[in-house]
Amino acid sequence: METHDKGKVESGVLHAQRNILAVLRNVTFFSLQELNAAILEEVKVLNLTPFQKMPGTRRSRFEDVDRPALRPLPANPYVYGVWTGKRKVGPDYHVQIDKHFYSVPHTYVGKSVRGLIRPCTVEIYLGEERIASHIRSLASGQYTTNVIHMPVHHREYAKWSPKRFIRWAQTIGPQTTALIEANFARFLIPEQAYRRCLAILRLGSEFGHDVLEKACAIALEQQTLSSPAVKKIVKRMTTELHQEPPIEHENIRGANYYTSNGTP
Repeated sequence: METHDKGKVESGVLHAQRNILAVLRNVTFFSLQELNAAILEEVKVLNLTPFQKMPGTRRSRFEDVDRPALRPLPANPYVYGVWTGKRKVGPDYHVQIDKHFYSVPHTYVGKSVRGLIRPCTVEIYLGEERIASHIRSLASGQYTTNVIHMPVHHREYAKWSPKRFIRWAQTIGPQTTALIEANFARFLIPEQAYRRCLAILRLGSEFGHDVLEKACAIALEQQTLSSPAVKKIVKRMTTELHQEPPIEHENIRGANYYTSNGTP
């Protein structure tokens, strides 16, 4: 409101007090509905009273000036919301709001955002721009992820699930299953484990289930769960498997026969 309008507003309030409240000050009401009905009647009388210094009434001015400028009310009623403090978007493109993790477009990783919590929704804002909106979840420590927010290489696995990977691993063996489950346990969101789990399971098709089972057992023992580490173990085992055994013969002495100076 402009400063020069302050006097007009105060004058309007005073006019309403004199013509509505003062008229009803000595009347006794026995319900709020009865009071509101009486006030409404006095408001109608006030709006139809002609102006003293210009033509028309408050009602006619409303019909000529205000009503043409009116716009429809919002389709949905206003819902009260509570703003959070600033939250930093994690490397998994999720932000924690009210003990739950919600996704934002992955391009906002590292940005500071704020959440607007409503009874049924959570909206996430970067400055004045709304960058994400989700159905509110009360599941503490869980994740709500919009597929559109994922990087392209994550979206490729949207049709997958941890159960599907584990079922595949079970067809290979218990060690492989344990390794896949350990990988999923290491990541906060399952999608981040999909790439390495897929690479590990494909080793079974390339090198055989038995070899992969033994390699997974070694990997679990060494706590090396990544797909490159498992593949390195598989390749080493495969190389050792295909090496020819040493020739045993009395005339073949071998390296241990010789001393450090090269003399027998």
